[in-house]
Amino acid sequence: MELEVAPKRHRVCLGCRTLLADGETCGAKRGHEAVALDRPEQRARLDDEVWGPDSRARKLRRAAKAGAGGGALGSILEGCSGCDAAQGLEGCGELAGAGEGLAAVLVAIVAAIVFAIVTVIVVWLVLGLVKLIREKLDRPKPHGALRKPPKARGRSNGAGTATATATATATATATAAALPLPWKAGGALAYAFELHTKTAFGGDALLRDAMTAGFDVTLDDGRKVRVPPGRITIVGKLDEAEVDRARVDAFLDEVDPKKEERTSLFPYDHARALAIEPGDRVEVLGELETSADATQGHGYRASAGLLVPVGVPVLRVRRRADDDAHYRVGVGGGGEAAAEEEVEVEEEDRARRA
Repeated sequence: MELEVAPKRHRVCLGCRTLLADGETCGAKRGHEAVALDRPEQRARLDDEVWGPDSRARKLRRAAKAGAGGGALGSILEGCSGCDAAQGLEGCGELAGAGEGLAAVLVAIVAAIVFAIVTVIVVWLVLGLVKLIREKLDRPKPHGALRKPPKARGRSNGAGTATATATATATATATAAALPLPWKAGGALAYAFELHTKTAFGGDALLRDAMTAGFDVTLDDGRKVRVPPGRITIVGKLDEAEVDRARVDAFLDEVDPKKEERTSLFPYDHARALAIEPGDRVEVLGELETSADATQGHGYRASAGLLVPVGVPVLRVRRRADDDAHYRVGVGGGGEAAAEEEVEVEEEDRARRA
């Protein structure tokens, strides 16, 4: 039995460029407005955020500069008209009259012609170089996200091992299918994925996505956390990934319902990604609540100890070095007054640490 992953996602946050489904928000309270890619007026707003000022303004500025350069060339050539052959002949006629001879006349004419040709070539090369530089500077450049995603905060519920969720069927217990990865062949339990371009100006990623097909985390104390299918927050270092452009383009075609009108809302030349696979160590953050386990049928086993995240699940991928990570330790309330670990995860510092 295959788990349903999520509804169609045609919304993007203008602030942090997080990919969203209908009705979802990135979680930030201000400066993060979502736009729908299937609505032309909202789609145009994302295009403006990516490409900045209208390119027509750049063309007008470039034409004005080119006109000024052409005028400069005309002025130079006009200034060289004093060295034309007629004036050379007139001046050299006086020299000939003075007995200098025909050789001096020819030398003067050749010198004037060579000077004019060299001047034209130099001016042409300089103006060509200036034009290339201006075109490069005026060429529209994609702007990345101006804001970071909301900081992932929450109480640590401990670390455990990620495993595929078992699904109850009429005859047996099956394992849920893995979630296909958008940037390469294969699948995983969950992934975080970002598109970048080396020419991105004014910000960070041009698109962010983090999804899961649903999986379980068996904590070290024996409790089981069920992460449901859908959007997820993964805290960890996203490494540069080798991109299969055909797969990424197919992924973007699914995201963009008007792909035939695309002027490249999501330009990219490389990606950063992180995948959670069976056996990975994962720390569960945030609030949890108790839920029944449908794979256990009914009765005590079905309702004993299965936990599910409240809201968007927040997970931190643990490395071996993280086992000794420092936490702020507080004392929880209640009669037991048990010590509780609490962490505040800042994605800028931990998830993107080089």
